[in-house]
Amino acid sequence: MVTSWMMSAFNLATVLGVPIGLFASGIFGWSDMFLFMGCLSILVSFLFLVYGKQSLKKKTFTFKVHFSNIKKALSLNWKLSLSMFFASASYLSVYPFINPWLASKGGWSVSSETIVFFIIGLTGFVGNIVSGFILQKASAFKISKQVWVIQFFIIIILFGVTYLTKNTFIFIGLTSIWTFLTGIGNTAFISNMGSRGGEIRGSVMALNNSSIFLGFTLGSFIGSKTWGIAQDIWINLLLAVICSLLSIYFIFAKEKQISNNITEKV
Repeated sequence: MVTSWMMSAFNLATVLGVPIGLFASGIFGWSDMFLFMGCLSILVSFLFLVYGKQSLKKKTFTFKVHFSNIKKALSLNWKLSLSMFFASASYLSVYPFINPWLASKGGWSVSSETIVFFIIGLTGFVGNIVSGFILQKASAFKISKQVWVIQFFIIIILFGVTYLTKNTFIFIGLTSIWTFLTGIGNTAFISNMGSRGGEIRGSVMALNNSSIFLGFTLGSFIGSKTWGIAQDIWINLLLAVICSLLSIYFIFAKEKQISNNITEKV
């Protein structure tokens, strides 16, 4: 449940941040928004230094131990890290391009797009909360695996409908469902990773977080290239389908590895 609330707070920042940022950039310009975010980052860093100083003193840290633990974490969970990497890349290969697609194909205004991003973000927030309740009754690994599979089929349907109809309202509805499932799956996945690693749990979580943001980076980068080919979001959805399929492959590969390890012990 703690992971659920942590991820809910993360998603709440998206729920509020993206629509507010989109609206504010329309008034002040994107360069002013970058300047504002830079100042905000400096403020957050200062607060961390002030209030995190005591906790830092209690920990002994060396780069040698850190990289040794990362190496162990990678050896233990590289399949799961790749699964999260591709799941993150799948979502971010589409999400940043919703704005230009709605504006160019649907003629949506900035205020309308702000509402759309609020709704999409809100579904992810609700998904995080729902995941917390499901996790009290089911295995985190099992939830992640099932959600990854359902997501894959939702993305395929989204790709097909968008390619054939270009209907923006259906696109928003299906994307909201996808985001809801992402909220459930990511929370369960992170909860599963948090239960692994024992003494190197911190390194396991660090590796998982790196996988998330590397996936975001790769998805956005390749997504921008695919967007440039057709200036239409269906091609980004095709990329999302491929990444989603890879995320499923690696989570099932990990399940098979766990199953084989149990069989060998018996």
